[in-house]
Amino acid sequence: MDLQNPRTPRFSTEFLNELRSRTSLELVAADYLDIKPAGVGRVKALCPVHSERTPSFTINIDWGRFHCFGCGASGDAIDFLMQVDGLRFVESVSELANRAGLAVPQGSDSLADNDLRARNELRSVLEKAQQLTSEWLLTLPEGRAARDFLRARGFTSEHAQEWGLGYNPVGGNALSVALTAAGHPLEIQRDAGITKEGERGHYDAFRGRLMWPIHDPQGRIVGFTGRDLTGTAPAKYLNTSGTDLFHKGDLLFGYDKARRAMLQRRQVFVVEGQTDVMAMVASGLDNTVAASGSAFSRTQAELLASRVGDGGEIIVGFDNDTAGRKAAWALFQACQGFTTNITVLDFTAYGDKSDPCDVRTVGGADALVAATDKRRPALRTLLTGDIGNFDLTTPEGKVNATEQVRRRLSAVQSAVLRREYQQWAATEIGVDTGDVSPTQSGASQSPATDAAPLDQPLTDADCSLAAYFIAYPQTAETVLAQLKTDLYQLFSRPVAEIVEMSTVMYPAGRPVSGDAAELWSQVMTEAVEHKHHRLLWLIAFTEVMDAASAVDTASRVQRRTLLHAQTQLQQRLTAGGDDEAEILQELMRVNQLLRRRV
Repeated sequence: MDLQNPRTPRFSTEFLNELRSRTSLELVAADYLDIKPAGVGRVKALCPVHSERTPSFTINIDWGRFHCFGCGASGDAIDFLMQVDGLRFVESVSELANRAGLAVPQGSDSLADNDLRARNELRSVLEKAQQLTSEWLLTLPEGRAARDFLRARGFTSEHAQEWGLGYNPVGGNALSVALTAAGHPLEIQRDAGITKEGERGHYDAFRGRLMWPIHDPQGRIVGFTGRDLTGTAPAKYLNTSGTDLFHKGDLLFGYDKARRAMLQRRQVFVVEGQTDVMAMVASGLDNTVAASGSAFSRTQAELLASRVGDGGEIIVGFDNDTAGRKAAWALFQACQGFTTNITVLDFTAYGDKSDPCDVRTVGGADALVAATDKRRPALRTLLTGDIGNFDLTTPEGKVNATEQVRRRLSAVQSAVLRREYQQWAATEIGVDTGDVSPTQSGASQSPATDAAPLDQPLTDADCSLAAYFIAYPQTAETVLAQLKTDLYQLFSRPVAEIVEMSTVMYPAGRPVSGDAAELWSQVMTEAVEHKHHRLLWLIAFTEVMDAASAVDTASRVQRRTLLHAQTQLQQRLTAGGDDEAEILQELMRVNQLLRRRV
């Protein structure tokens, strides 16, 4: 902690010592790790900071400190939460103080203190909203539609209470009125995403909806997902818009409840929606999470990696349709860096588009458990779908199927998987194995370069910001200047190059429709290296954010990039080498930039 920096919260030495004396690092870590004895006064586990197969993460119980002999991560309980959960220093201290029953002293003018208070205000209004809507779900006569919705899917009031479900009446602002009466100003409600502002004034964002509270990995409420019950809303499901607490791509529904079971079994079920998670858990499959939609981000993959570890099993239960298969492929690509043990479930016996909730509703918990026992390798299932799209009785059909398989396999990192599935696919199509080789369609022969860079995971925030910069290059220059950074300090090099290429060739912004939009796609495909095409299309298919969110998102991306650089430099120092002085100098520069942002 930099005591000379007025923006750093100045907790007294006495307070921090008292906090550490009341905190058991072993108990804190036990919520995240499968801890095993490692001698007198020590325990060990798989490191939560990096993926590994052999435990090298050790806790000295008497000292209250940890050290990983694999990546060099070390520190006390405060550092543990900062590194594992990505919390800021003041957030980590606050979290541990709450556990220990200590009041957190507040600095008089600290920006970090102000930020913490603002976040606490958001959480407070979200918690009150959840409390009110949960009561309304069970008591309001107009909540019958929500109760009927749950009952039709085999869920009881006990299930609703277990998951904290709520109901927001159809009327325009019943929730905001109740929250205001409870002492939560409209400004805070808007910042929390509960209330929106329209032409006729403010209104409830989730009016007429059944509401699920969404929690972060630590179990703190950060927002809601609402299911329309009126049949008139443009979107059947609605998530909290981006806030200081809610970033959809960084969250998995049910993760806070499932993380212990995931850790113990080194296995996770990933399904699409909230009712699917509820159905799985009600059937005893409590190691289940949802991506809350068809997208899947690298950040979500990191959450899974921290629980199941290298080689852990990921079982995908997405809908059996085009969107579901696309989502399964995105998950495979995001997770293949730490496991290829990725399988998919087939619920088509219960209908072409059946999901886990449908199976439990029709056949009960036993039927759902039985269905999950029948799983198949994800990659084979996807390739089977690719091949099945074409008429293999014609030469043209074989050519098209071969090309599709080539494209799929070119993004697979494992040389073993590529080789085995080349042989399998060639047999299925009826061509020679060499015809299916990804290298013949221009793919790199290096498996590691066919996917996005592994040294810096691509998040939804990266994609959204890159898409915004490409759409509005002139505004992008203003954002970069405001943060005193540039594209190459903000993004990984491949992403920065994609943005730079587009903005140079299209200074007025990417065309969004017509022939001009098609031409942009062709030009960018030619300009961007083949190994980075997946990055290009991830960005191209990302919805462009509004201008009001750009600066905040850029600030978060910048902080994440700096933290990633800090970790990489620390690992290089631990590994040793002749360039230690150079690494130290760069690490000092990165640390200085981070301190300015506290």
